[in-house]
Amino acid sequence: MQVPKNHSYERARAEIQARILSAIEADHRVIGCLDYGSTGHGKGDRWSDLDLAIIIRDEALASFSSEWQEWAAQFGDLLLAYSSFVGHPWAVYDTGAIPLRVDFSFKPASFLPELIELPLSPSSIDQMVLYDETAESLSKAVGQLIGKSLEPTDLHGAFTQASGDLWYMLLRCHTRLLRRQFWAARNDFHALVLHNLLALLRIESGATENWLVSNPADGIEEAIGQERLVELKGCIPDRDDRDLERAMSAAAELGASVCGQIHLFNGWSWPEMLAEQIGALFRPGVASIGGLSPVTMTPIGFIRNDIDELLPPKEIKAVSSCIVVDPTLEAGLDGLTKNQRLLVVFQFHRLAGFELHQHPKNNQERPKRGVFALHSPRRPNPIGVTEVDLLRREGNILHVRGLDAVNGTPVLDLKLNSGLQEHQDSN
Repeated sequence: MQVPKNHSYERARAEIQARILSAIEADHRVIGCLDYGSTGHGKGDRWSDLDLAIIIRDEALASFSSEWQEWAAQFGDLLLAYSSFVGHPWAVYDTGAIPLRVDFSFKPASFLPELIELPLSPSSIDQMVLYDETAESLSKAVGQLIGKSLEPTDLHGAFTQASGDLWYMLLRCHTRLLRRQFWAARNDFHALVLHNLLALLRIESGATENWLVSNPADGIEEAIGQERLVELKGCIPDRDDRDLERAMSAAAELGASVCGQIHLFNGWSWPEMLAEQIGALFRPGVASIGGLSPVTMTPIGFIRNDIDELLPPKEIKAVSSCIVVDPTLEAGLDGLTKNQRLLVVFQFHRLAGFELHQHPKNNQERPKRGVFALHSPRRPNPIGVTEVDLLRREGNILHVRGLDAVNGTPVLDLKLNSGLQEHQDSN
């Protein structure tokens, strides 16, 4: 990966930190500054961001916090300054190379007695304390943090929570799949299932020394054995929604193995019976819905037209379309002739999710009806059927009129309208 422009991230970091400390020393409202990030713990590298806790006199904290964006703008070209999801200010500076992240936290002077309760473990006072005008109260508090354990205070409790969250969230993912809410399932799987699976892998391997201050994914490549790493990589889903279910099955299998090993080593109980039932839900051939086995279909072709956005069916039907059939299946079109009526079976591939009761044609003034009594595309199985006029055939391409499917829609099947054909044959 190439680093652009003119100087290194490491040098830019040092320059911006020096500007911040210079401004702090000249600001009578500020009485201290801590590096509470990875460098303050002696574990930073050349790509570390800045994590600065700035200690401010109590009476000045409110005004300082309200003006922080203007204050932060003096240290460089500010690309971003906002209140982050963790509840305190974050900023990003243009460095001429990779943009530099700066995590600010503004604390009142009265906060100092609480400092020793935080999950911090500096390698030395000088490593963490960047500025101290508190008559050394700040430095003395930091001194009490040196060598503090960052292991979980209750490893058994951490295991119980992580294993419970893993199986609960896997079950939730499965129900999202049944609803065809694939993005919701993906979000839960990546953010919650894998997070707890990684935590369990850390407990199994004993790599819990930074548990209180790090994400379980940090350095997982070095924390677990090669065999487990290969199994973990098998839990990464491809873009195809069907592969998401495979990845979930792999995560369930790996999670059961890890929980079982931790139980054998420590004697801790885990929801083994629930895990067996959840694992069974993901096994091939086992029902996804009501005891029925999943059905797999391969499209026979696709739709080609000028409609690339979802429009009302009448507008789409007004446009001529082509059905491009897989050339290997072209012989199956023999017998089709101009002016015949065809039933086109296709997949609503750009829709996800469904509702069992919906307003007809999405008209809120009409009472809701069951989805199986409607033509709505938002169905448990997103399959559409439309009758079209066959205008002409050119090899494996059928030119049709009256099709309400957008460009790129997968075609699952074609059928001659037998009722109309029987009527024509009788004349």
